Amino acid sequence: MSPTPAPGHRVSVIVPVHNGERYLAAALDSILGQTRPPEEIIVIDDASTDATASILDGYGDRLRRIRTAQAGGPGRARNLGLQAATGDLAAFLDADDLWTPDKLERQLAFAAGHADFGVLATNVEGFDDEGRILSPSLEQAERIPQGWVLPALLRRNWVATSSALAPRARLLAAGGFDEQPCRLGEDWLLWMRVAAEHPVYLLPEVLTRRRVRPDSLGHGDTEATFHDLLRHLERLQGELEYLRQHPELTRQAAYAICVHRGVQDFHHLQPQRARAKLALAQRYGPGWRPRLWIAATYLPVPWLAAAKRVLAEVRRGERGRGPAPA
Repeated sequence: MSPTPAPGHRVSVIVPVHNGERYLAAALDSILGQTRPPEEIIVIDDASTDATASILDGYGDRLRRIRTAQAGGPGRARNLGLQAATGDLAAFLDADDLWTPDKLERQLAFAAGHADFGVLATNVEGFDDEGRILSPSLEQAERIPQGWVLPALLRRNWVATSSALAPRARLLAAGGFDEQPCRLGEDWLLWMRVAAEHPVYLLPEVLTRRRVRPDSLGHGDTEATFHDLLRHLERLQGELEYLRQHPELTRQAAYAICVHRGVQDFHHLQPQRARAKLALAQRYGPGWRPRLWIAATYLPVPWLAAAKRVLAEVRRGERGRGPAPA
């Protein structure tokens, strides 16, 4: 039975799943355990061939189910959920991620004072199957902007889909999730389209936990994801009037992505890949960083590997010493 609607907003939670038998129950339980439960849970079973259907059977009428005959990917599955939803607010949870019990309660309290919001995300931490924290929360890495964030969002997507709460009508007006085949960024495109019209906010508390797996979409083929991101920027340049008026923003974002990914390749001891990305960065804008890193890519790989080992030992030693006495 669906929970009794609470005053104010009605929330529809959309859960796409494809062969998610291992983690699905934990994800659904984290929704049902919310201190402020949603009015509706919609699970889109994207042509699963494992035990997903029998797991969903166990939840009975506590959720709505949509099954596709052929797998269409997470973007299409989320769009099916958006179109079927009845709530004025939509939240999303991937079938291998989790919410803390007060996630929706905290977001709805914030939304009550920010009726203009386009997307409200939360801080996120990554964890593995043993429960170990693998990635720090967003605010530990850098300060996240609030409100008018489109220029910053072009450079980096900090809106984890499993953390997002948004007015359903605004998501639909922005075209929903991108359904074109890609390894990364169908959600990023939507957030940027929304951010071109509405404020985007992030709650600093860790209210969403993202499971990090080697086979997760976007964690495998880093070359494909890199080119996906550049293609997304080109598309947005043609779609959004603000970016047509300020083409330097997409050039700067492409430059930043090329440098960031090039440096990552360098640290992963892939000098040729790094060199290609850093050379591409120079096509988007001048700067000393690509030239410096390109020069470093010509160092022999054994030297780079030895330098990495030395730096790792130094960092371990610094952590072992702890803080200096007062």
